[in-house]
Amino acid sequence: MPHLGPHVCHRVICQHRIEVEVWPAAAEVSFRDERFAQPLEAQVRFSAFVYNAPSNRVTWQVLDLHGGPGAGTIDAAGLYTAPNKGSLPFGLTDIVVATSADDHFRKAFARVAIVGLGPEPAPAPRVEIYPHRAYLYNATGHDNSYIDSSKKMMLFRAMVYHADPAQVVWSVSGFGMVATGPEYPFPFTGSVWSQTVTIDATIPLTTPLAKDSATVSWLDYTWPGMMTLPAP
Repeated sequence: MPHLGPHVCHRVICQHRIEVEVWPAAAEVSFRDERFAQPLEAQVRFSAFVYNAPSNRVTWQVLDLHGGPGAGTIDAAGLYTAPNKGSLPFGLTDIVVATSADDHFRKAFARVAIVGLGPEPAPAPRVEIYPHRAYLYNATGHDNSYIDSSKKMMLFRAMVYHADPAQVVWSVSGFGMVATGPEYPFPFTGSVWSQTVTIDATIPLTTPLAKDSATVSWLDYTWPGMMTLPAP
């Protein structure tokens, strides 16, 4: 048998590949401004486990399903915080990525479903006039001079909810806009009124329009104590 010469044996050391695992692999949280949720329900803590690496260090990031920036945020300790609802859809999905600090090609992924309707809608502005009904004597005519001047005028007030009272606009039927602000002293002239007048208080640019109305009926006094009512 021919001699084949010395036989050399090469020893190769096998090194295990770095592996990364994230827990939990899937989680559900609420939008941060969700109307029915507690603040803690808008967060979830992720943990990363790294195998066959010199350290257990990872970096965290949040991506969307297409690989772009995610809607939520995550800190260096793995605490994910959901975003505000805004125009984001119910059931939005974020992807949490943990990357090994020792090998940036080794990653693990977790899925976060963000649910909720967002904050309560802002209440609609509302205005109420006080009083709603008033009877006043004309300034002149008949024997109205016997009537005290306090019975010939009325201070109307606008009770405003969910809006700035300074935005109230007052108008009188037949005269249009007459004043702005939370109060309106009526009448604005010393003319003789012989009709029923409607006073409107509105808050412009509200949808639906915030509006309320009051009605003033004018009276005439005739000595020795007769009172004439306006025609219905």
